[in-house]
Formats: sequence, C-alpha cells, structure tokens
Amino acid sequence: MNNNIINLNQVVSMTSLEIADLTGKRHDHVIRDVRKMVQDLDTAPKNGVSEENYVDPTGRQLPMYRLDRKHAFILVSGYSVHLRAKCYDHIQALEQQVLQLEDQKKRAAVQSANRRGVTWGDYCKTVGLPTQKLMHILKKERKLFWVNPISGEWSVKPAFSNYFTVINPSNQRFSPKGINIRFNAKGLEYFCQPENVHKFREKLVIHGGTDIEKQRLLQKVAQSR
Repeated sequence: MNNNIINLNQVVSMTSLEIADLTGKRHDHVIRDVRKMVQDLDTAPKNGVSEENYVDPTGRQLPMYRLDRKHAFILVSGYSVHLRAKCYDHIQALEQQVLQLEDQKKRAAVQSANRRGVTWGDYCKTVGLPTQKLMHILKKERKLFWVNPISGEWSVKPAFSNYFTVINPSNQRFSPKGINIRFNAKGLEYFCQPENVHKFREKLVIHGGTDIEKQRLLQKVAQSR
C-alpha cells in the first residue's frame, strides 16, 4: 500500500511504443512529438519523461520514451479526439489495475492481522510513514496512549482499546524487541484509511516540516473551510 494514498501519476506510465500502437502513428513520429513536448515544457529528464531502449524484432537496440500519466495526457492532447480517447481508456485501465492490486494488498494485510497482529513498524512500512519520528510525536500528544510518569509504563487510551495493544508496556524503550504496538484487524483497517494516514502526515508536517510544507498545509486547511 504504498502509500495508502496512491500517487497514480508516479505509478501509471506509458511508453512511446504503446502510444504509437494505440494511435496508429509511426513510432519515430511519436518520439518527435515527445521531444518537442519536452522542449516546450522545459521538462527535466527525470521529471516524468525518461528515455529508455527497447530491442526490435531484428535484435537492434532502439530508443523509446516512458511518460508518466501527466505527460502522456499532455502529449496526446494535440492528437485527434478519437486518438485521445484511446489513450485515455488505456490509462484508465492501468489505473484500475493499480487500485485493484492495492485493494488486494489491503485485504491481505487485514487477513494477516487476524492471524498474528501487525506491529507499529509493519504498519508504518506499509503506508510509508517514519516509524520512530511519528511515534515520538504521538507519545507527546497522548491521544492514542499515555505513559505513566512514575513507572514509565505505557497504556492504550480507552477510545482505542479495541484497535491495538501495547507489547512489553513496562519496557523503557520503543523498539521491535521493547515497547511496541500491535494492531488487530479492526485497528489496521481503521488506521489504514486514507484520511487517517493523511492525519499522521499532517502531524509530521506540523511538528517537523519545512516552512514551505507548513505554509502549504495552512493553505489546504483554509481552502477546506
């Protein structure tokens, strides 16, 4: 779940060969169009458009381009409506495949949680969050759990007692072998919801983001009101 919030623009791509095949255009003409687009947009080589090689039926290595979702749409915007529709349908099909795969991963993760539980590190790795940094923030907030100031023992807040448990609560260090959190299936499903992952990302920005990231967050909050 890579990133439970999936950036389809990074995951979905098309090659100039695929575009030529879908549109019926000559591949060298598609390459020409890609190069003109890159020149007009002043796009850096790694920012959505990359040059690769492929082997043709005669064994020759020839150039082709790989375009991310955004640049594929920009390229075909200059083609006829019929050809644009073909490329759009192809990209839509790719997006559905990606989303279906992510759903399968989510279901597998929930099934795994039913069997053994999922630790905090497993969860953070699945959704792409920094394990220790986020835990440090949550520990200070005391909204999910709190730490006894005398004994140092961790306990789950009552509102979340049906979502996860604390492993080795009296240990003095948060680590895979020390204090840890284990989600059950209900907790994993809840905390993997995009809006909850997004809340964790916001906390990371608030407590350690750059000035630009904080400014963007403030703008998003203002726009949502």
